[in-house]
Amino acid sequence: MPKIKSDRYTSIVTIFSTKDKFVEKKEIVELNDRQRKAIEFLKEKQKITNREYVNLLQGAISGDTALNDLRDMIKKGIISLKKRGRNSYYVIR
Repeated sequence: MPKIKSDRYTSIVTIFSTKDKFVEKKEIVELNDRQRKAIEFLKEKQKITNREYVNLLQGAISGDTALNDLRDMIKKGIISLKKRGRNSYYVIR
C-alpha cells in the first residue's frame, strides 16, 4: 500500500516495491517448508489457489491444512487473498 502524507499545500505519495516489501518480510517471518514451496510457486505463476497448493505438495496435506498455511501467510503479511469463495486465490503482497 502506498504511504500518503499531506498538509495544507502538498501531498507526498510513497510507493513501495512489492519485491522489496516481500524481501523485508521474508527476513523477519519464519515459514515452514510447505509455505516456502508456495512462495516459489507464487514467484513463478503470480497466484495460487488452495487446490493448487494441495497439488503442489502432491496431496501430502489436506485442504484444511493448506487453508491454515495460507491464512498464516496472510496473517504474517506475506500474501493476500483475492476474491472469495470458489474463485478465491492468493498473491504475494
